[in-house]
This record gives sequence, C-alpha cells and structure tokens, in this order.
Amino acid sequence: MKKLAIIAVSLLGALSAMAQGRFINENGGSSVNGVVNAPVTDVDGVTKASGPSYSAQAYIAAAGSGNYTAVGAPVPFDINIPGYFFGGTTITTLTGDASVLIRVYQTALGSYQTAASTAGAKIGSFAPVTVTLSTGTSPDPVLLGLAPITLTTVVVPEPSTIALGVVGAAALLLRRRRA
Repeated sequence: MKKLAIIAVSLLGALSAMAQGRFINENGGSSVNGVVNAPVTDVDGVTKASGPSYSAQAYIAAAGSGNYTAVGAPVPFDINIPGYFFGGTTITTLTGDASVLIRVYQTALGSYQTAASTAGAKIGSFAPVTVTLSTGTSPDPVLLGLAPITLTTVVVPEPSTIALGVVGAAALLLRRRRA
C-alpha cells in the first residue's frame, strides 16, 4: 500500500511539473526561437546599466488579460556585460500564450513599485511581449520583441506645488462665482 501511495505522489509531482510554463528571462542571448538584443541604458542614454545596483523583475499575464503578477526573483544586471541581465529559465503556473513585462529599477529601493514612487529613482519598463510558454521537453522561448530602453528619473511633485495648484483652482472657481 505504501509503494502505491509513493508511486501515485511521484506521478502527480511529475505531471504537475509538466503543466508549468517556462521562458528564458533575459534581454540578451539566443535560443532556437531567435535572438534578443535589448540593452538597458542609464538616463544619459549612453551608459549601460550594470551590476547589482540594478534589477529586472519579470511580470506575467495570460495573453490579453493585462493582469500582471511578478514571477521569479528579481535578476541583477551582469557586471561583465553592461546593459544586460541573464535570469535563466523562469517557471510560471501559466501555460500557452502569455504576455511578459520586464521592469527595471534600482536594487537598493527593494521593488519597482517603491522605486516608481521615490523622487530621483531610476526606473524603466520594456514593452510587453507575447510568448508561447514551453512545457515538457520543448525548448524555452526567449523574449523576442524586446527593444532597448533608457531608464528615466522619477519626478514626484512637491506637496507645496500641489497645494499651490489647489489654491489657484479655488481662486478661479471663486472668481467665476462672483462674475
């Protein structure tokens, strides 16, 4: 009876592993599916992002849904090949066609969401690409369609600027009321 239970659990584990989708999470490299060459440059448009000070996080959604969720761990940029990250195979519970979005941020800030709301932070986002996730023994697809990006600096308005805008809007409304 124990042998039967062990065989059943092993078979279930093997089948569930086959039902997971995979893709190669990198912005430079090649596979049987094609070649990707999409470096990331700093805000100056020349210097390439390099080393562990920058990270790339993959987000995935079922094709056409737009509901992206983070998948895999953030990947640091390569020290020896500036502008590129090589995250290897990323495994997801999705199968079939999926939309993959890669967001880049300064690692010290912890996440893309935090960086996107921090004044002066450097962030970037690749346009989403659609891939057919591999399963079983099929080769893992690369992210064909990624285009090079340049990081931008986050600008968060000062509270005084927002307050001044509110006061100006109120003054305009009061003036209209009197007229």
